[in-house]
Amino acid sequence: EISACLVGSEMCIRDRLSSLEPRAAHQLIKDGLSKVGNISDLAINLLLELTASHPFYLQLLCSRLYEQAQENKTMITYQSASQSIQEWLAKADKSRFQHLWEGYDTTSAQRNKLTLSAIAHLRGKNHEAEYDRVAKAICSAVPEEDLVRSLEDLTNLGVLRNNHLNYAIEVELFERWLRHHWPLELALKEARLL
Repeated sequence: EISACLVGSEMCIRDRLSSLEPRAAHQLIKDGLSKVGNISDLAINLLLELTASHPFYLQLLCSRLYEQAQENKTMITYQSASQSIQEWLAKADKSRFQHLWEGYDTTSAQRNKLTLSAIAHLRGKNHEAEYDRVAKAICSAVPEEDLVRSLEDLTNLGVLRNNHLNYAIEVELFERWLRHHWPLELALKEARLL
């Protein structure tokens, strides 16, 4: 999907984060990985859960699992998939996720990244972070009106899921990457330098 947004007097068009239909994604994974071995349904469900059936992230993780299955000649289980994903996350650099926080300029991109870091670190039930907690954590570095704009933009682009005043990152793999590589303290420190 494509979404349009108006910033000041400028119009920008960005791709909306979209996902495959879960049943089709399940079959695609099974068909692709069964060429080198078997994959358990639990491992497939893990991939779907972590990627929200997003084709880009499914392809990245399945490519890694494909290479490992080809090399090891073993069944891909939930445990082996989980371990492989953890190893991938530890090494993944920001280029794999940067498109999720890009903004209209450097300042809006930094604000988006800070907002996403706060949500990843302050999440509670259902991976959701309450607006009040996010605002309390980052409004010393970001004016509240900019936070609201960032939340709206990220929700409209499909990066965030909004449930009243609770926000969750749509792709759990990205949320885990943020918690591992972009702690809230570091994001706040960088935002204050701008």
